Formats: sequence, structure tokens, C-alpha cells
Amino acid sequence: MKPWETGQAVSFWHPPKTAGASIWNNLIRVSMLHGKQWWYRQADKRSIKKNYDPGLIELSKLEYSWVKHFPVQKMSIDPATPSILSVRDPYSRCVSMWAYYKKHAYRKINNGILPKNTPIRSFSDFMEFTVYSPKMWNVWRPCSYWRHHLTGHVDIIRYESLKEDFKRVTGEDWVEISKNPTQRWDRERALEVMTDDDIKKITNRFAEDFELFGYEKV
Repeated sequence: MKPWETGQAVSFWHPPKTAGASIWNNLIRVSMLHGKQWWYRQADKRSIKKNYDPGLIELSKLEYSWVKHFPVQKMSIDPATPSILSVRDPYSRCVSMWAYYKKHAYRKINNGILPKNTPIRSFSDFMEFTVYSPKMWNVWRPCSYWRHHLTGHVDIIRYESLKEDFKRVTGEDWVEISKNPTQRWDRERALEVMTDDDIKKITNRFAEDFELFGYEKV
């Protein structure tokens, strides 16, 4: 049974750097083909839980900017609704995270938002500061974090088999709608950026992604 045949809306969960923006645009296109403009939905400001945090910590401005990437744990959406989750090989995804950080850091420097002498973190430093020991909640987490607490049917769309998985899940062909330079990292290129220590840390930190989504550990 295809998602639009289930009789209820389908939630799309979007860990960053998993081609989620392109998938979302294609889902909207497909839903309109079937006369259901908002049949697919993703996290937005209207469905944030008011007190999602055990410590009742208010949503910071920095965290609020990541709303479209929030997991069901932070949302009022019923976790039992049918879901689609985009995932990606942890090695290439981590380097894509770093490329995203660099792109925006250089943009801020060029626009005068940051000083010209602002240091750009190396891949290892970025991972240590942002992923392994962040100062606050952030979205640079394993894709398995988005899988947790989803109790209904979940379809997985893997970055590496994007077109085939999209066709399998929706029954419709993939259309190239948007492109992002930070998505061009594949596993081979990503591993060239990493030290042996980087690989070991990612393998441990993202262990559940390898197991849940069938990615091979180096």
C-alpha cells in the first residue's frame, strides 16, 4: 500500500545532510499529483511541543533555526503515524556536515558577520566541538536518533539509493529539483579527508546507524 492509500497523512523526518530538502520537494510534488497538496508533512513551528525538555529549558534561537530537522520527540505529531525517514552513510554524511559548516562560515566572513581572521575548523576539530561534545542540543546526530520513538510504519530512503527508494516508497519517479554542493561527498571521497582516529570515532559514535540502516563499517 502506497503512503497516500493509508488514509492518513505521512510524516517526513529529515536528519540534516541526507538530501532531505530534495526529498521534501519531491514529496510535495507527488502529493499534488494525487490531489493531496499537504499529504506529506514535516516538522514545523506549529507542532513543536511546548515543554518537550525534561528540564523545561526554553527553545534557544539557535536551536529554533533547526525546526525542520526536529525529531518526533520534540514534536506534538503522533509517533504512530506512517513515516518516511531519510538516512545516509555516516562517513560521507559527517564530511558533508563539515562542508556545510565551512560554506556558512566563509559566507559570514565574506559578508562581514565574522572577522576576517576567524579560524575555520578542521574536520577533526569540527567533529569534536560540534558532534562529539556540543555545548547544547544540536542536529548533528546519528540518523537513528530520528528513528527512535517512531511507532508506526517507517519507510527508509537512503541517500545512496535515492531514486530507487523514492520510487519504491511513493510509486513515482524522482525529479531533480534542488542541488546542494555539500551533498557531493561519497564514501570514498569522505574517507580521504579523515584520519584513522576520525574513522574510529565516527564508527563508534554512529554505530547504531551502521546497524539499523545497513551501512558497512570501515
